[in-house]
Amino acid sequence: MRILAVDDDPFILELLKEIIGHIGDHTLETAESGPEALAMMREANRFDCVLLDFQMPVMNGVEVCRALRTLDGYDQTPVVMLTAMSEKRYIDAAFLAGATDYINKPFEISDLRVRLGVISSLVDARRDNGMTFSATPFGHRTSTDNAPLALHKPFEIRDIDGVVDVVALENYVSKLSRSRLFGSSVFAISIRRIEQLFMQVTPFDFQCMIVDVAEALSDTLGERNFIAPSTTQTKDPLPA
Repeated sequence: MRILAVDDDPFILELLKEIIGHIGDHTLETAESGPEALAMMREANRFDCVLLDFQMPVMNGVEVCRALRTLDGYDQTPVVMLTAMSEKRYIDAAFLAGATDYINKPFEISDLRVRLGVISSLVDARRDNGMTFSATPFGHRTSTDNAPLALHKPFEIRDIDGVVDVVALENYVSKLSRSRLFGSSVFAISIRRIEQLFMQVTPFDFQCMIVDVAEALSDTLGERNFIAPSTTQTKDPLPA
């Protein structure tokens, strides 16, 4: 992978160069500020993964993460927060801004190796599936690919407050459990007669309907600091 590490501490950047140079087939470039990193990301050669410090001058990691998600080609780029900030409010802010994973300093080399291995597999999978995003009538986005949409096939949603990538949600829940930051509640919803609705509209209109449901949930729960997966999948039918 081609990785960009962003940190205002030159020692951390040098340490990452040494570590990443020995743990896989990766190349690493570095930036010491958010504006410098964003300028590098706007260049023609795109990065496959971004490592972000949280506390930096001018722009913090959350602000950089939000900004890079608006850049062409960075919708699905994995972003890993690599930071000493361990309180839940920082973790929440990072994932809601679009982070894929969150690693606390000081980090274990073995842990970083495993995390980058998972990220590399994710990058390869997303590259192979040919996924793109199409705008919905209300300005959100939903994923499309070359294969036809089926009722039980998952798809992703973008640009709704509180809705995060499904891989990020898995990492978020894992991070909270490892850090013993409990106190969250989990619930799910179902849509009645979903099979009938799927048969009555076009595949894209069906996706737009699901996006509208996600937006309604976001509007309803917006004041409760909620996080929901962006991958939407209907429930498999019950056996006859």
